[in-house]
Amino acid sequence: MNLEQRKMFYERLKDNILEVHYTSNKGIYHEIECTLKKDLILTDKYISSTSWEKTKDEIIVWNVIDQGWRSFSLNSIIEYILRTWDEEGNLVTFDYTKEDDFVIL
Repeated sequence: MNLEQRKMFYERLKDNILEVHYTSNKGIYHEIECTLKKDLILTDKYISSTSWEKTKDEIIVWNVIDQGWRSFSLNSIIEYILRTWDEEGNLVTFDYTKEDDFVIL
């Protein structure tokens, strides 16, 4: 991920839940529903935004299913899916590839 894509990814995590598809450093495929949206993280588990980056290439995210912190390499992301609502309350889904092209589904 380049710097611009990285910033965009963080911004999306701070406001939404993303379904991220990635491979671990052992080559295992994973899917995780995650966020950095403060009101979706258990109050006693919240960490400051300065702690979200584990290393330059690794990010720490809140797993909304397991209710715990997880980390993965930003360079291991295959794609991610963002589901959000438009002004009329309709569900809109965006599918992002690693190159950050997207398709409205």
